[in-house]
Amino acid sequence: MSASKTFYCLRCQHRFQAEHEPKKIVERSCPKCGSNSVRLETAMAAEALRRGREGGLVYAEDGTENSN
Repeated sequence: MSASKTFYCLRCQHRFQAEHEPKKIVERSCPKCGSNSVRLETAMAAEALRRGREGGLVYAEDGTENSN
């Protein structure tokens, strides 16, 4: 039994829907950037992504930490 779940890309933070079967391992790639760093979105992951966009810790291009 598969269900449509939300996944997110660690590279570009794109969120997308895809079929998910809990016991089946499937290699997924982001439809936007092609990265294979894709994770199933959980409530904690959604909150972390929201904080990153709304003023949590933000990392500059050079890797230094900036706070908004």
